[in-house]
Amino acid sequence: MQITFKRKRVKNLTIRVKPEGVFVTIPWGMREAQVQDFIRQKKSWIESSWAKVSTRQRAYTYTEGEKHWLLGREVTLRVIQGSSSSCRIQGDEVVLTVTPETDRKRMLEQAWGEQLRPILVWLVQKWAAVMQVHPSELTIKNMTSRWGSCNFRNGKLSFALDLAAKPEDLIESVVIHELTHLLEPSHNQRFQQLMASWDKEYRSKRKRLNHFPREFYG
Repeated sequence: MQITFKRKRVKNLTIRVKPEGVFVTIPWGMREAQVQDFIRQKKSWIESSWAKVSTRQRAYTYTEGEKHWLLGREVTLRVIQGSSSSCRIQGDEVVLTVTPETDRKRMLEQAWGEQLRPILVWLVQKWAAVMQVHPSELTIKNMTSRWGSCNFRNGKLSFALDLAAKPEDLIESVVIHELTHLLEPSHNQRFQQLMASWDKEYRSKRKRLNHFPREFYG
């Protein structure tokens, strides 16, 4: 486990645990001794958190017979040598036709994104009408520490490509979460009440989401 330290103009020391290591943001004025003491106090939490996220991120090789996750179900990768690259989904199989130059991960990212986009578009339209909000642009991208984001000022929504691996009810919960930010930018009590009114099981869904295997990580 690698720990990376970075000083920034922030009020408080923060720790972010990712599969590739631990990232500590330190206020400019904090002394080194204070930082080390804080890390020692949080040692058990850091180690347990890192163990959880690192085991959820699989080391994929994108080879024949490998198992992947797509919309909440496990699918099997079939690899065929060909003169050009393509990817097609047939039931519980993903058939990948490759050449020596094929970027296999990139092809799966594109295929997963194509599966995810129409679901997101439909869910955003559905819940925007219910909430009477007006989102604008919708983008899908790799995210390392979030499932989505919402710009309260311009209505732009972004969603993690990794949602394509998750069941639709968990994708829907993330959509509801981000759209609720158009009504309440922060995660205060009003936000929690609004979320509960749209999605009564959003807390348990968030736990499932965070413990579901990861496909893409940044």
